Amino acid sequence: MNDNFFSKTDRRNVAACYFDWSMIAAEFDAPVSKVLNILPSDKLRPIQIRTDVTSIKLIGIEYRQIDKLAPYNEFMIAIPVEQIDDGKQEIPIYYIFQLPVTTQEACDAGIKYYGYPKFVAQIDYQEDGETTKCRVKAEGKDLVSLEVQSLSTSHQSLDFCTYSVKDGKLLKTLIQIEGQAGLATDSKGAKYFLGDHPVSSEIMNLKMSATPTRYQYAPRLQSILHRAREVLSF
Repeated sequence: MNDNFFSKTDRRNVAACYFDWSMIAAEFDAPVSKVLNILPSDKLRPIQIRTDVTSIKLIGIEYRQIDKLAPYNEFMIAIPVEQIDDGKQEIPIYYIFQLPVTTQEACDAGIKYYGYPKFVAQIDYQEDGETTKCRVKAEGKDLVSLEVQSLSTSHQSLDFCTYSVKDGKLLKTLIQIEGQAGLATDSKGAKYFLGDHPVSSEIMNLKMSATPTRYQYAPRLQSILHRAREVLSF
């Protein structure tokens, strides 16, 4: 753990510190027209990587040590977006579409303070040295699985912000991240599978591509979750 990472931030703005966690992630193409249907406001627009094409990021996370919560896993379905007339973006911003987690404690906190679309699910990981697989099940049904190949890593900063909706307000939250991570653009390096859960159907309706544009493997990270701030009222 890098203590300097946590000490350089104003603690008055910090909601929680995540001392040890890992992540796999992959980005898949999707039509802008499909993604627009799930955004909460016309003030948000998807980031286009090509004409009429955006991306959807699937992220599997294992949180092993946190200052205020017991360890838990989560699976994030995130849309890269920008807020119209909000100026230049320095780091990625994602609208959080779905966010299953493995504990009721993490679910309740995410909903109460951030309006994150959390629900409790079973999220399991398997790693064999070459690949890491994350499988999500809820209400006895398969929801989604993500499999990513292992990569060589280097020390990186992976900061991003999230948008979420709470009580008719759009909230923006900074998450500072650093640690060991690798990134690759091999279209065969990651794959996903959808199950028969209702949320699986919602994901299917987004018409994601079968192969990724890029993927990430990050075996050891630490992060700071900041307090949410209101940026827009509906």
